[in-house]
Amino acid sequence: MVMNATSLESPVAPVAISFPAGDGFALHGTYFPSVTLPGARFAAVFNAGGGVAARRYRRFALYLAERGIAVFTYDYRGIGASRPASLRDFDASIEDWSEFDCAGAIAWMRSACPDAELLGIGH
Repeated sequence: MVMNATSLESPVAPVAISFPAGDGFALHGTYFPSVTLPGARFAAVFNAGGGVAARRYRRFALYLAERGIAVFTYDYRGIGASRPASLRDFDASIEDWSEFDCAGAIAWMRSACPDAELLGIGH
């Protein structure tokens, strides 16, 4: 059987991750380790489209991980798994996403794959 991101089975075992944004805000993401780890040559941080939950990119992340690129998808504050129980009085901006949330995701991926060339993917 050929393994690919559209099959129900994959050699990649995604891991749920909690990590701090650059300002300490708690965020959530998913790490898709490369099937060639340890020693992945490339690692990618996937920045979702504005207001889009990271789970929407699961198949693409699996596709890349199955081909040797470790991938980290994450939800911006207020979105998906990083959304609080209530958005009433929740203050978050696109600037927070780009300055703090993205910085935290990059720092997390850099610590997870210190020897890999870090790539950024944006939607």
